[in-house]
Amino acid sequence: MAATDQLEKYSRGWLLTRYARGRIQYFWIRQALTMLGCLVLGIVNGPIFGFAALWITILGEGLDYICLSRVPDQIARGEPLERVESLCFYSAAFNALALVGCVVLSWVGPNTQNEPLFGMAFLMAAAMNAGLSLPYHRSAVKVRLVFYGAAAAGFFLHQWFGWNHGHDLMFMEFASALIMAYLVYMYIVHINLNFRISRLNTEKLIEANGELRESQREAHRLSLVVKNTHDSVLLMDAQRRVFWANDAFCEATGFELDEVIGLTSESLMVGSEADKTVLRGIRQSLGEGRSARGEVQGLTKNGKNRWVDVNVLPVLDENGDLEFIASVGRDVTEARRNAQELKAAKLSAEQAAKAKAEFLATMSHEIRTPMNGVTGMAELLSETALSEEQQEYTSTIRDSAFALLTIINDVLDLSKLEAGKMTLSPVSFSLRDCLDNVLRLLRQQAQDKSLSLELEMAQNVPPMIYADDGRIRQILLNLIGNAIKFTETGGIVVRVSAEKSDEDERVELCLKVIDTGIGIEPDRLADIFDSFAQAEGDTARRFGGTGLGLTISRRLAEAMDGSLTATSCPGQGSSFVAVLVVGEGQQVTPCAKVSKAVSEEGLAHLADTHILVAEDNRVNRRLLERFLSGTVGTVSFAHDGRQAVEMHTEECPDLILMDMSMPVLNGLDATREIRASGRAQPRIVALTANAFDTDRNACLEAGMDGFLTKPVRKADLLRSITAQLRPGHGNPFEAGSVSGLTMAESASEGTEIGHRRTSL
Repeated sequence: MAATDQLEKYSRGWLLTRYARGRIQYFWIRQALTMLGCLVLGIVNGPIFGFAALWITILGEGLDYICLSRVPDQIARGEPLERVESLCFYSAAFNALALVGCVVLSWVGPNTQNEPLFGMAFLMAAAMNAGLSLPYHRSAVKVRLVFYGAAAAGFFLHQWFGWNHGHDLMFMEFASALIMAYLVYMYIVHINLNFRISRLNTEKLIEANGELRESQREAHRLSLVVKNTHDSVLLMDAQRRVFWANDAFCEATGFELDEVIGLTSESLMVGSEADKTVLRGIRQSLGEGRSARGEVQGLTKNGKNRWVDVNVLPVLDENGDLEFIASVGRDVTEARRNAQELKAAKLSAEQAAKAKAEFLATMSHEIRTPMNGVTGMAELLSETALSEEQQEYTSTIRDSAFALLTIINDVLDLSKLEAGKMTLSPVSFSLRDCLDNVLRLLRQQAQDKSLSLELEMAQNVPPMIYADDGRIRQILLNLIGNAIKFTETGGIVVRVSAEKSDEDERVELCLKVIDTGIGIEPDRLADIFDSFAQAEGDTARRFGGTGLGLTISRRLAEAMDGSLTATSCPGQGSSFVAVLVVGEGQQVTPCAKVSKAVSEEGLAHLADTHILVAEDNRVNRRLLERFLSGTVGTVSFAHDGRQAVEMHTEECPDLILMDMSMPVLNGLDATREIRASGRAQPRIVALTANAFDTDRNACLEAGMDGFLTKPVRKADLLRSITAQLRPGHGNPFEAGSVSGLTMAESASEGTEIGHRRTSL
């Protein structure tokens, strides 16, 4: 029988059912004894007494039988147990009253009234029969016993007052009745005690069996897990001899179970290259009663080595002594091989990335150095007396050089974005000023193609935003520049709107550039943001460009938690939408403006200055000499970093233009030595072909005051020198403010000083 069935036998409903069925089961036995009593009464006292007792008994027992026979069905139907118990209670009371009536007939009979033993025997038998049912329906049994006891007490009271044979004899009969009542009481107590003991033992047995079955089920589940797990499992005794292994171990090693039983773990789990230190640590942990884990090299049946990650657990008995050892092993041979391959691949990738970075840095340096000579000499040439045709040739040389520089900048920007090294420098700035500046730079290109260039700005756009203005300018330059390049007729409209978040101070800025250009075919629209891709295969010949502008712009937008998307209709135009997440900016003092040409007042104080140029390239020295000739009081040249340090000691210049890459001693180390010399400190500005952010940071950390990238224009160089040496002015190149310029920025009428960065 299940535990729930065992416990169910002591439930309230089950006990009530048991009571009813027990009374019904012994109904005819009771009737046989009752009829025998009625027959005796009829014989002794006459037929009337016998028939009266019989009908009273049939009435009481019959009603009780009918009531109890319905109890199981009533409980099964779910009738309230209180109602069923009440019916049984009243039935029992009526049945007991009928039995008492029969006994009374024996007491009042003409021949049996002076013989109480017959009636007392019936009451005693009825009480003992009722006591059998006490555990199952206590109230019904109690009402029976109350009626039986009251009848006996009434009889003795009647006998006491009407007795005429002597009170001594009456006392003896009363004492006999008490003994009979005591026997009934002890009988009932015994019956109930046995019932309680049986119930308690049953509950304890059920609980014990339940715990045992649960323990067996848990052991069975664990054994199934251990047997069917993909990990190898060994069970060993205290001497580390195997006495059981699961199927996974046998499958992994090729051994049969009977082949490994009795072998030690060392003979199975140690290969020729096993780590002895790990094994010693495992043995030491086991000796101390602790679990241990490590990777060891195991052996298969055919002698093949395999790496196994083992977890060894000592199992102790209740006395704390080692009972057996469980070892769970997972084959990590493939994982180790993959890890080694991944490590090698990572090292190879790092080396490739380093080589790529070094290559780009070298190419940037090597290209920018001669480019400085090309653009510089073209600028100097344009300042000489030239014919109109010669001036056109010179402008073509200069513009072509800056176009090449733009390509270099795009490649470097893409490289930094792919490497995740592009950093944003957010500041508070006027978006309207930024847009006006970009449109001013590109308006001449639009006018040259007879295109309109308009700006539509929504009223909800914040006047000041907090973002990286340089990168937003770069995105706009790429999008508007592309629109101008691919538009032959019509014009370009720049629409700006904003949507502020209700949850925080973030602003979703929408920059939309709409053109009436050639448009893009639908099957090419998804490819225009790929590196080196353009809308049409022939556009590289018709319009030029690297195809990197949109790629860089999209990645910059994504770096600002935004996006860049495009829609187009071939032959009708395109629409590019940049969504950028920015913050609301604070009102700041507008940056100072200086004209492209340095003012007479700005150049006046340079007449008495001494500038040292540290440059190893002969063409660049010649170019800088021509740039500074007639403007600066004294210009001297050092061919390497060591000579620059020595000349600083001898000449004490006011400013040093320091190249980074020079023989003997590079510009960084030369700057450090000058800063540590203790002598009068000049302003030091890097003038280098190394254009990466890391190069700029390295220069500032070494102690330089500014950073200029090659190629540099004469006006930019003079503005930078003037800003560095102007009396009473601080350094405008601190905190990453540098003055490397794009071709478009250099072509503007004025350039902001204060917040500037290199556009690579």
